[in-house]
Amino acid sequence: MALPAWANRPPEVAALLNPAFCGLLCYAAVEGFQSIDAAGMPFSESFLVLPLLLHEPTRQTLPRQIRSPLMSWASANPAVRVGMSERIRESADLTREALTFMIAGEAISVSAGGVLLPGRVTPRMSVARNSTPNLDIRERVQQATLVGRLLARSGTPATVLATFGLTP
Repeated sequence: MALPAWANRPPEVAALLNPAFCGLLCYAAVEGFQSIDAAGMPFSESFLVLPLLLHEPTRQTLPRQIRSPLMSWASANPAVRVGMSERIRESADLTREALTFMIAGEAISVSAGGVLLPGRVTPRMSVARNSTPNLDIRERVQQATLVGRLLARSGTPATVLATFGLTP
């Protein structure tokens, strides 16, 4: 399902799910992943980031630290797997749009093998530091970094996808 043109998007969707915000979450996940696995994040795993972070019931169950392996967390929270394939399908265009935005801005780079790495530019937030929206965004960015680190510690892309009941 292709994203509608900007003029046809509901204002709430355009404001909340814009490429800069979604791209910032993807960047943080890629950076978190690369902090554990220097090889970088497999492209296929980048499509898990937004469904894990933008779905509130899933986001609320995310572990607070990487001591808990991804598989243990998913096993302890079976509801996370329910509807995951639909959430991935529904957010795939958002993910592609966000990655394209970050790659064009050189915040994310793609290796010859199709692996995502932090680029030469570090994205910055421009909202006032102590504003409520900025604190929410900072929390999402921290969660995205954690998701990236969890994914990096979880084995092959096939293993990660299987954790959520998906096949490559």
